[in-house]
Amino acid sequence: MNQSTSRRRFVGSAAALMAQSAPVHSEPAKRRQVWVGAVTMDDLEPRSKQEAIEVTLARMDKVAERKPDIVSLTETFELASIRPRPTYDQLAEPIPGPTISRMAEWARSHNCYVICPIHERQGGKIYNTAVVLDRSGHVAGTYRKVHVVENEMELGASCGRSAPVAIETDFGKIGVQICFDVNWADGWTALKQAGAELVFWPSAYAGGRALYPQAWRNQYHIVSVPWHHPGVAEVIDPSGDVIAASGPWEPWLCAPVNLETALFHTDFQMDKVRKLEAKYGRAVGIKWLHPENWFQLEAIDTGLTIAQLKSEFGLVPLDEYLNRAERAQRANMSA
Repeated sequence: MNQSTSRRRFVGSAAALMAQSAPVHSEPAKRRQVWVGAVTMDDLEPRSKQEAIEVTLARMDKVAERKPDIVSLTETFELASIRPRPTYDQLAEPIPGPTISRMAEWARSHNCYVICPIHERQGGKIYNTAVVLDRSGHVAGTYRKVHVVENEMELGASCGRSAPVAIETDFGKIGVQICFDVNWADGWTALKQAGAELVFWPSAYAGGRALYPQAWRNQYHIVSVPWHHPGVAEVIDPSGDVIAASGPWEPWLCAPVNLETALFHTDFQMDKVRKLEAKYGRAVGIKWLHPENWFQLEAIDTGLTIAQLKSEFGLVPLDEYLNRAERAQRANMSA
């Protein structure tokens, strides 16, 4: 099969796929159906930092069989499973350094973005840092964990001082939050305001109820990547539903995410959505969230976009509707 054959496209829900092979990897096209990978440390028992790197790369090779666009490792993956645990001082390295150089080689060879969280040494301090590598292995951006746990600080970790920024990729803007950050809204909101559509959450634990609301509050997909069992890696859609997960048979995941997805309130919109359904049929997907009075709209046909559908039918996304209501409420209270 030659390289000009098109890659698989996501059609409908995460389970509804059309099997096609990958596009020309030397010139990745702008695409809105993105294959995301997440690698946990389940069942891995490295005895050193170097061994942790090697066994993680071997697991990433398994994920690479699915031709991912981006793969995320878990929080400070080089520490997660080593026993006895080394100190932060023993693990920390600059950026670029030996670990990032190895991951950059892998990113280049698989033409895949990589999110590699490590202990970073910079300016006499140690940070819990996620490094985002592009398809060529270059550093596309970094994020230093802001909300560091107290025992991490006691072990020598410093808090990041800057709000997270959205990082440009060839398929859209992504962001990173790390572990304990899930308990504060500031970073998640900052990523929303910066235009992030896909946020990765490397973590020592699974998050659960603390994590799912971040998706619908901020209207983006989230990929969680915990250390190991009992947590599982998950892909969470903008409604807060889990659409893919790792498990005992595969301690990693690789799944499609359709970024042409948005959440809407039913208020003042039912006539519009009925007209949309009548015109586009199976070219769009609609998931009804009845108790919430929401629906999630997905542009399945690759010729359609959410922006186009919003414009054509005058649809107002959930966050815009709530902001509009708040403005009206303030005006009413000030009258």
